[in-house]
Amino acid sequence: MLRELAVHLAALQVSLMLVVAVGWALAQKSTRSLLYGALQGVFANAAALLAVGVLRPEALPVSAPLSTGFIVKYSALVMLCAVVGALVVSWGAGGGYREAKPRRRPAWRLVMATVLYVLAGFVGGLAFFLSRWVASTFDNVQGDQLLFFLLGGNPGTTPDQNVDLIVHVGLPILAGVVTVGLVPILTAGIRAPKAAASAETAASTQTAATSSSKKSRAIATPQRRTFRRISNAAVSLLLVGALGSTFAFLPISGLLKSYFVRSSLIGDNYVAPTDEVLHFPDKPKNLIHIYLESMENSYYSKDEGGYLEQSLMPDLAQLTDENITFSNTDHYGGPLQTYGATHSVAGMLNFHSGVPMLPAYTGASGGRITYPALDTIGDILHRQGYETSFMLGSSRHWHQLGDYYEIHGNFKVMDLWYARNNGLVPEDYAVWWGIEDDKLYEYAKDEMTRLGQGDKPFYFILENADTHNNGGYVSPLMTEFPSDKQYGNVIHYSQAEVVKLVRWIQAQPWYEDTVIVLTGDHQSMDNEFFIGWDPDYERTVVNVFINGALPDPGPSRTHNRSFAPFDFFPTIMATLGVEIDGDRLGMGTNLYSDKPTLMEQLGFDYVDGELRKRSPFYDSHLNNDLNRNR
Repeated sequence: MLRELAVHLAALQVSLMLVVAVGWALAQKSTRSLLYGALQGVFANAAALLAVGVLRPEALPVSAPLSTGFIVKYSALVMLCAVVGALVVSWGAGGGYREAKPRRRPAWRLVMATVLYVLAGFVGGLAFFLSRWVASTFDNVQGDQLLFFLLGGNPGTTPDQNVDLIVHVGLPILAGVVTVGLVPILTAGIRAPKAAASAETAASTQTAATSSSKKSRAIATPQRRTFRRISNAAVSLLLVGALGSTFAFLPISGLLKSYFVRSSLIGDNYVAPTDEVLHFPDKPKNLIHIYLESMENSYYSKDEGGYLEQSLMPDLAQLTDENITFSNTDHYGGPLQTYGATHSVAGMLNFHSGVPMLPAYTGASGGRITYPALDTIGDILHRQGYETSFMLGSSRHWHQLGDYYEIHGNFKVMDLWYARNNGLVPEDYAVWWGIEDDKLYEYAKDEMTRLGQGDKPFYFILENADTHNNGGYVSPLMTEFPSDKQYGNVIHYSQAEVVKLVRWIQAQPWYEDTVIVLTGDHQSMDNEFFIGWDPDYERTVVNVFINGALPDPGPSRTHNRSFAPFDFFPTIMATLGVEIDGDRLGMGTNLYSDKPTLMEQLGFDYVDGELRKRSPFYDSHLNNDLNRNR
């Protein structure tokens, strides 16, 4: 798809470049003007593409063939840029124009000017287009999330998102680099017309001698000097404006605060999950944790605590009613999303270890994201003899997620590469993020069957992805479309399929000894589905605890609570029947207990605000050795 788009767009631009080149040669009545005209054509194309990227990025084509409307409008814009360029060059020459004879070796000033302009174009383009793309693609981007994406690389995204990134970031940046970089090269060819040259000759004998020489230089007319000053000032202003736009589009100021301002909240409240405070039952239960990508309670109807007129999750509602859930309201609800829990890996770290995922200010090397060297559920259960397995449809290399699970619990990681290498899918298979959920659930059934037939308790984690932004993946098996938005229909289909998977688990012979936990990993980042929503509505992720070792603690402990994602760490352990001295692990509180959570004691605003600051305790517990054995 991307290759076909590139070919079509390149063909259009080459055609327009030739038209400009021929037109320039005819206007100058010189065959030598053809090469200079080609440079003008490249400049016009780049300037036109840059203008579209700045003013109407939604008009950029994301697939081939190019529409007739785009071809006509883009061609007209290129011609306009070419005419404006010609007028500017003519003005710079003092009202006329003659080409300077090309030199064999460019002057060092020209080389330096070109390099500086290219760097300015790249830095400015990167600052403006990347920040705008991130802000428009992901809803409500937080500082920790931004730093995580920038430092961790971006492997394993969907093909559609890759195309979108290249078209709306890569192409405009390239256009900006070419447009700005060609300015000193094109103006270097400006030479005064004969009349202006005569005037300059009369003013200076040395200039006259130089002008009559065969090695003549372009004469610096007053207009040309003014043009240089204007272009230098314009590029400087554009660079400053582009850099300033990053502060407007992205939470850069929050990141600066998180580096320089310190907090002792984590160090004062962290409780290590040591073997001394954990007491396991004689017969350990299996644990299945299914992370539901971007699955929120807001998808329920207003009567149920959601935001919609009609619920998109009737099957999940029924399953929730049959089991235990924890809510911030008297309807369906969940944890308030705190800083450091805004994306999939961060959500997992909160649930898995009881701490948020904060920027790594020490110990990071090579741009890798390092993880806190803290005991997690995986570590604890692995020491208890559990067999551990983690399955996802995307790549294990997504921010070293596979490494994390291997380090923290010796998990068998089953990802897209595993599926390809083991013949589950063809070697070149790639749908959505890798493997769509329909297939993933069937592979999960096979893995859970294998685990259930073993002689060890098991811990199985499954992460789905069809409900990821933007718009989600539309399964060919989808038959119901209750929403007028694609994302809504994907949510409806996904929750039904998850419930079917749970019902299958409940029918297995090993289910009696198995706890199932369903949690949304974080609030959805889809930037279109939530347009127009009341910003005061508190969006929370779903949670369901099935077949736990503890009875329902009653509405006083399950509803109208104020809690964070990290409170699920001790809550999941308690669901397994593990007794916890003090009912606190990590920064979390066992929600089954009568102990108040950290947010119930200190308030959400205080806790969230402190998490946005730098934690010396957190920095001192970074995991720098990804190859250590546990």
